Amino acid sequence: LTRLGGSVVISEVYFDTHYTERIETKYHHMGEFVELFNSSTTAIDLSLWKLKDHESEYIFPTGTIIPSGEILVITYGGRRIADQPGGAGTMLYWKEKFVELFPDAEGYEDNIIVQNNFVMYNETATLQLYNNHGFLIDQVKYITDLQCIGEPQCIDQPHSITDYNFAENINNGDGGAFNGPIYSTLAEQLEAQGWGANATQTEYRFKQAIHIENAVDYYDHEALNESYVVADATPFSIPHTVPLQAASEVIDAYPPVESVVNNFSTS
Repeated sequence: LTRLGGSVVISEVYFDTHYTERIETKYHHMGEFVELFNSSTTAIDLSLWKLKDHESEYIFPTGTIIPSGEILVITYGGRRIADQPGGAGTMLYWKEKFVELFPDAEGYEDNIIVQNNFVMYNETATLQLYNNHGFLIDQVKYITDLQCIGEPQCIDQPHSITDYNFAENINNGDGGAFNGPIYSTLAEQLEAQGWGANATQTEYRFKQAIHIENAVDYYDHEALNESYVVADATPFSIPHTVPLQAASEVIDAYPPVESVVNNFSTS
Protein backbone atom coordinates (compact mmCIF):
# COMPACT_ATOMS: atom_id res chain seq x y z
CA LEU A 1 0.00 0.00 0.00
CA THR A 2 1.53 3.30 -1.12
CA ARG A 3 0.98 6.04 1.46
CA LEU A 4 1.30 9.02 -0.87
CA GLY A 5 -0.99 11.38 -2.74
CA GLY A 6 -4.19 13.28 -2.18
CA SER A 7 -6.60 12.21 0.51
CA VAL A 8 -9.43 13.38 2.75
CA VAL A 9 -7.94 15.04 5.82
CA ILE A 10 -9.34 16.55 8.99
CA SER A 11 -8.24 20.09 8.20
CA GLU A 12 -9.86 22.05 11.05
CA VAL A 13 -11.73 21.33 14.29
CA TYR A 14 -13.78 23.77 16.34
CA PHE A 15 -14.52 21.57 19.36
CA ASP A 16 -15.07 24.25 22.04
CA THR A 17 -17.92 26.37 20.72
CA HIS A 18 -18.80 29.61 22.50
CA TYR A 19 -22.45 28.53 22.29
CA THR A 20 -23.46 26.74 25.48
CA GLU A 21 -22.32 23.12 25.76
CA ARG A 22 -24.49 22.23 28.74
CA ILE A 23 -25.96 19.08 27.29
CA GLU A 24 -28.87 19.07 29.77
CA THR A 25 -30.27 22.22 28.14
CA LYS A 26 -32.57 22.29 25.13
CA TYR A 27 -30.07 24.11 22.91
CA HIS A 28 -26.38 23.20 23.10
CA HIS A 29 -23.18 22.65 21.09
CA MET A 30 -24.32 24.80 18.15
CA GLY A 31 -21.45 25.89 15.94
CA GLU A 32 -18.90 23.21 16.75
CA PHE A 33 -17.64 21.54 13.59
CA VAL A 34 -15.17 19.22 11.91
CA GLU A 35 -13.85 20.34 8.53
CA LEU A 36 -12.73 17.82 5.90
CA PHE A 37 -10.62 18.73 2.86
CA ASN A 38 -10.13 16.65 -0.30
CA SER A 39 -6.56 17.21 -1.49
CA SER A 40 -6.90 14.75 -4.39
CA THR A 41 -7.60 15.44 -8.07
CA THR A 42 -10.79 13.34 -8.01
CA ALA A 43 -14.13 13.48 -6.22
CA ILE A 44 -14.24 10.96 -3.36
CA ASP A 45 -17.31 9.00 -2.36
CA LEU A 46 -17.73 9.14 1.44
CA SER A 47 -20.72 6.77 1.52
CA LEU A 48 -20.67 4.82 4.81
CA TRP A 49 -17.41 6.42 5.96
CA LYS A 50 -17.26 7.09 9.72
CA LEU A 51 -16.17 10.06 11.82
CA LYS A 52 -15.84 8.96 15.44
CA ASP A 53 -14.26 9.38 18.86
CA HIS A 54 -14.16 6.95 21.80
CA GLU A 55 -17.86 7.43 22.55
CA SER A 56 -19.88 8.33 19.45
CA GLU A 57 -19.74 8.28 15.67
CA TYR A 58 -21.30 9.76 12.56
CA ILE A 59 -21.82 7.56 9.48
CA PHE A 60 -21.91 9.44 6.19
CA PRO A 61 -25.09 8.68 4.21
CA THR A 62 -24.93 6.88 0.91
CA GLY A 63 -24.26 9.33 -1.89
CA THR A 64 -22.10 11.75 0.13
CA ILE A 65 -19.44 13.11 -2.21
CA ILE A 66 -16.55 15.49 -1.45
CA PRO A 67 -15.44 17.05 -4.74
CA SER A 68 -11.79 17.50 -5.64
CA GLY A 69 -10.22 20.43 -3.82
CA GLU A 70 -13.36 21.14 -1.81
CA ILE A 71 -14.39 21.13 1.83
CA LEU A 72 -17.18 19.48 3.80
CA VAL A 73 -18.16 20.77 7.24
CA ILE A 74 -19.86 18.43 9.70
CA THR A 75 -21.72 20.31 12.43
CA TYR A 76 -24.17 19.57 15.23
CA GLY A 77 -27.82 20.49 14.79
CA GLY A 78 -29.37 19.52 18.12
CA ARG A 79 -32.00 16.92 18.88
CA ARG A 80 -35.69 17.46 19.52
CA ILE A 81 -37.41 15.81 22.45
CA ALA A 82 -40.78 14.06 22.35
CA ASP A 83 -42.98 17.08 23.13
CA GLN A 84 -41.43 19.31 20.45
CA PRO A 85 -42.79 19.73 16.91
CA GLY A 86 -41.26 17.22 14.56
CA GLY A 87 -40.95 14.45 17.13
CA ALA A 88 -38.16 13.05 19.26
CA GLY A 89 -34.75 12.72 17.63
CA THR A 90 -35.36 15.10 14.73
CA MET A 91 -33.08 18.08 14.12
CA LEU A 92 -33.57 21.31 16.09
CA TYR A 93 -31.58 23.43 13.66
CA TRP A 94 -30.52 23.11 10.07
CA LYS A 95 -27.80 24.75 7.95
CA GLU A 96 -29.11 28.29 8.45
CA LYS A 97 -28.06 28.22 12.13
CA PHE A 98 -24.48 27.39 11.21
CA VAL A 99 -24.42 30.21 8.65
CA GLU A 100 -25.84 32.56 11.30
CA LEU A 101 -22.98 31.64 13.65
CA PHE A 102 -20.38 31.76 10.84
CA PRO A 103 -21.59 34.27 8.21
CA ASP A 104 -18.61 33.53 5.95
CA ALA A 105 -20.13 30.07 5.39
CA GLU A 106 -22.93 31.64 3.33
CA GLY A 107 -22.90 30.22 -0.17
CA TYR A 108 -21.44 26.88 0.98
CA GLU A 109 -24.71 25.39 2.21
CA ASP A 110 -24.42 22.40 -0.14
CA ASN A 111 -21.19 21.45 1.64
CA ILE A 112 -22.58 21.64 5.19
CA ILE A 113 -23.62 18.37 6.82
CA VAL A 114 -25.85 18.69 9.88
CA GLN A 115 -26.10 15.72 12.24
CA ASN A 116 -27.42 15.20 15.75
CA ASN A 117 -25.60 12.25 17.30
CA PHE A 118 -21.98 13.42 17.54
CA VAL A 119 -20.58 16.12 19.85
CA MET A 120 -16.98 16.67 20.90
CA TYR A 121 -15.22 16.88 24.24
CA ASN A 122 -13.33 20.06 25.05
CA GLU A 123 -10.66 18.60 27.33
CA THR A 124 -9.34 15.73 25.22
CA ALA A 125 -10.39 13.45 22.39
CA THR A 126 -9.17 11.40 19.45
CA LEU A 127 -11.15 12.10 16.29
CA GLN A 128 -10.83 9.40 13.64
CA LEU A 129 -11.96 9.20 10.02
CA TYR A 130 -12.48 5.71 8.57
CA ASN A 131 -13.36 4.73 5.01
CA ASN A 132 -16.24 2.37 4.22
CA HIS A 133 -13.95 -0.66 4.67
CA GLY A 134 -12.88 0.38 8.16
CA PHE A 135 -9.42 1.67 7.18
CA LEU A 136 -8.17 4.60 9.26
CA ILE A 137 -7.73 7.53 6.84
CA ASP A 138 -6.89 10.34 9.27
CA GLN A 139 -7.03 11.19 12.95
CA VAL A 140 -6.50 14.09 15.33
CA LYS A 141 -5.54 13.68 18.98
CA TYR A 142 -5.99 16.86 21.00
CA ILE A 143 -5.80 17.81 24.65
CA THR A 144 -6.47 21.17 26.31
CA ASP A 145 -6.27 20.01 29.93
CA LEU A 146 -2.54 19.31 30.12
CA GLN A 147 -2.80 18.10 33.71
CA CYS A 148 -4.90 15.23 32.41
CA ILE A 149 -2.05 13.58 30.50
CA GLY A 150 -1.40 10.11 31.86
CA GLU A 151 -4.35 10.18 34.24
CA PRO A 152 -7.09 7.50 34.22
CA GLN A 153 -9.84 10.05 33.49
CA CYS A 154 -8.23 10.74 30.10
CA ILE A 155 -10.23 8.02 28.40
CA ASP A 156 -8.40 6.21 25.60
CA GLN A 157 -5.71 8.89 25.41
CA PRO A 158 -1.90 8.78 25.04
CA HIS A 159 0.34 9.20 28.07
CA SER A 160 2.91 11.57 26.57
CA ILE A 161 2.40 15.10 25.29
CA THR A 162 4.36 14.16 22.15
CA ASP A 163 1.65 11.68 21.17
CA TYR A 164 -0.86 14.47 20.53
CA ASN A 165 -1.41 16.43 17.33
CA PHE A 166 -2.34 19.38 19.52
CA ALA A 167 -1.63 20.02 23.21
CA GLU A 168 -2.39 23.53 24.40
CA ASN A 169 -4.98 25.31 26.51
CA ILE A 170 -8.13 26.51 24.73
CA ASN A 171 -11.18 28.03 26.40
CA ASN A 172 -13.79 29.81 24.29
CA GLY A 173 -16.09 30.44 27.24
CA ASP A 174 -19.80 29.74 27.64
CA GLY A 175 -21.85 32.41 25.92
CA GLY A 176 -25.16 30.67 26.62
CA ALA A 177 -27.74 30.10 23.89
CA PHE A 178 -27.75 33.10 21.58
CA ASN A 179 -28.59 34.39 18.11
CA GLY A 180 -26.15 36.05 15.75
CA PRO A 181 -22.51 35.34 14.91
CA ILE A 182 -19.73 34.02 17.10
CA TYR A 183 -17.23 36.87 17.44
CA SER A 184 -13.48 36.44 17.76
CA THR A 185 -13.20 38.40 21.02
CA LEU A 186 -15.37 40.03 23.64
CA ALA A 187 -14.16 43.44 22.45
CA GLU A 188 -15.33 42.69 18.90
CA GLN A 189 -18.68 41.48 20.18
CA LEU A 190 -19.32 44.54 22.35
CA GLU A 191 -18.34 46.89 19.53
CA ALA A 192 -20.66 45.11 17.08
CA GLN A 193 -23.49 45.38 19.60
CA GLY A 194 -22.92 49.11 20.08
CA TRP A 195 -21.36 48.96 23.55
CA GLY A 196 -17.91 50.15 22.52
CA ALA A 197 -14.67 48.21 22.57
CA ASN A 198 -11.94 47.97 25.17
CA ALA A 199 -8.47 46.74 24.32
CA THR A 200 -8.23 44.67 27.50
CA GLN A 201 -11.23 42.64 26.41
CA THR A 202 -9.34 41.08 23.49
CA GLU A 203 -7.99 38.47 25.91
CA TYR A 204 -11.44 36.84 26.01
CA ARG A 205 -11.48 34.74 22.84
CA PHE A 206 -14.49 32.84 21.49
CA LYS A 207 -13.51 31.34 18.12
CA GLN A 208 -10.30 29.43 18.83
CA ALA A 209 -10.08 26.33 16.64
CA ILE A 210 -7.25 24.05 15.56
CA HIS A 211 -6.11 23.49 11.99
CA ILE A 212 -3.26 21.71 10.17
CA GLU A 213 -0.07 23.72 10.54
CA ASN A 214 1.87 22.73 7.41
CA ALA A 215 0.70 22.47 3.80
CA VAL A 216 2.53 19.15 3.26
CA ASP A 217 0.27 17.50 5.84
CA TYR A 218 -2.86 17.95 3.72
CA TYR A 219 -1.84 14.78 1.87
CA ASP A 220 -1.92 11.14 2.92
CA HIS A 221 0.83 10.02 5.31
CA GLU A 222 1.07 6.91 7.43
CA ALA A 223 2.23 8.44 10.72
CA LEU A 224 -0.87 10.68 11.10
CA ASN A 225 1.26 12.86 13.37
CA GLU A 226 0.71 16.23 11.68
CA SER A 227 0.90 19.27 13.91
CA TYR A 228 -2.18 21.44 14.53
CA VAL A 229 -2.12 25.07 15.65
CA VAL A 230 -4.62 27.54 17.09
CA ALA A 231 -6.35 30.14 14.93
CA ASP A 232 -9.82 31.62 14.62
CA ALA A 233 -12.38 29.18 13.25
CA THR A 234 -12.70 29.76 9.50
CA PRO A 235 -14.93 27.09 7.97
CA PHE A 236 -14.48 26.66 4.20
CA SER A 237 -11.11 28.42 4.21
CA ILE A 238 -7.75 26.62 3.92
CA PRO A 239 -4.84 28.78 5.22
CA HIS A 240 -2.39 27.30 2.71
CA THR A 241 -2.01 26.81 -1.03
CA VAL A 242 -2.39 23.05 -1.44
CA PRO A 243 -1.69 21.73 -4.97
CA LEU A 244 -3.95 18.75 -5.65
CA GLN A 245 -2.41 15.31 -6.15
CA ALA A 246 -3.62 11.99 -7.53
CA ALA A 247 -5.62 10.10 -4.93
CA SER A 248 -3.74 7.89 -2.50
CA GLU A 249 -4.40 4.15 -2.47
CA VAL A 250 -5.73 4.44 1.08
CA ILE A 251 -9.06 5.84 -0.15
CA ASP A 252 -10.22 2.31 -1.05
CA ALA A 253 -7.91 0.39 1.28
CA TYR A 254 -8.89 -2.41 3.63
CA PRO A 255 -7.52 -2.76 7.18
CA PRO A 256 -4.55 -5.12 7.42
CA VAL A 257 -5.52 -8.68 8.27
CA GLU A 258 -4.00 -9.83 11.53
CA SER A 259 -2.16 -13.12 11.21
CA VAL A 260 -3.38 -15.95 13.42
CA VAL A 261 -0.76 -18.20 14.98
CA ASN A 262 -1.85 -21.79 15.48
CA ASN A 263 -0.21 -23.11 18.64
CA PHE A 264 -1.89 -26.50 18.50
CA SER A 265 0.19 -29.46 17.41
CA THR A 266 -1.31 -32.25 15.31
CA SER A 267 1.35 -34.75 16.40
